[in-house]
Amino acid sequence: MSTRGSKAQKAKRVHKIYQLILAGMDRESIILAGERLGWSVSVRTIDSYIAAATERLERASKPKEAEDLGKAKARLDALYGLAWQNGDVRGALAVVDKTCDLLGLKNKGDLGLAAVDEFLHSWCGDGS
Repeated sequence: MSTRGSKAQKAKRVHKIYQLILAGMDRESIILAGERLGWSVSVRTIDSYIAAATERLERASKPKEAEDLGKAKARLDALYGLAWQNGDVRGALAVVDKTCDLLGLKNKGDLGLAAVDEFLHSWCGDGS
């Protein structure tokens, strides 16, 4: 059997170091944590784990604009539905406002909030 750790073991250790980095630990503290966890590996190996965890952080920092926009829009749609179901016209209007901000629809003529506000007031009254 090889003295080198398995891929699964390395993945777990990199994940642990990822969490430690997120918690604000520096290299020396991470090395000590590895020793306390009984990893029995060299400092060089822990440095390679740190490098892999740092790479993961860098990948996570890159925005996935279409995915992030889709999540934000879906969340706003869900909030709008909840507000509307609860009869919260002002809350629904606030969600419409945020949706317009997200999609860049503000100040684009009749697509802005004035038209939405007018529609909601004509359909629901003044919300009181």
